[in-house]
Amino acid sequence: MDQAGDHSSRSEIVATGFPTVQEALEFWMQNDEKYGWEHRNHVLDCTTQDAGAAHLHGGSGNHYWTVDLGNR
Repeated sequence: MDQAGDHSSRSEIVATGFPTVQEALEFWMQNDEKYGWEHRNHVLDCTTQDAGAAHLHGGSGNHYWTVDLGNR
């Protein structure tokens, strides 16, 4: 993230084991109470200027979803 120019506010949200992006988004936005709504709050932070998402299929978790959020 530093190399991308995001030097101030930065965060990352991760979800594992969800086979579709829809299920990962549902976890972050609707089923995150167990984590104090931290994932949801990062997504809804209006100060975020940049975001990048990725998906990896494989490994012990089978599906890994991540979103990096930041400000320049």
